[in-house]
Amino acid sequence: MIDTKCWADPRVEDGRLLNGEASADDEVDKLLRLTELVEQSVAEVGLPPLEVLPVLVFAGRKGIGEQLGRVQLLGLSRTTLSTRRRPCCAPVRRSTFLERT
Repeated sequence: MIDTKCWADPRVEDGRLLNGEASADDEVDKLLRLTELVEQSVAEVGLPPLEVLPVLVFAGRKGIGEQLGRVQLLGLSRTTLSTRRRPCCAPVRRSTFLERT
């Protein structure tokens, strides 16, 4: 599960996610709830649920690479983002299966 944010000042402090001075722990909780739903869905079709990994990606924020509980926090530079290709139709179709379940 990947959730992408475009925040000005993301950071981890004392085990909490912040954006500037504001707490962003609710974003971590939301991602974990979604991850649990996907884990349940993939388990129902016989796939290992622990292969579903929650990741928060911060667009334009190079140098972030931390773990907050189960959630991996990653920063991507604008250069990295601009060189990525959009997924082809097959992966998109597979991912929409999970949205319907």
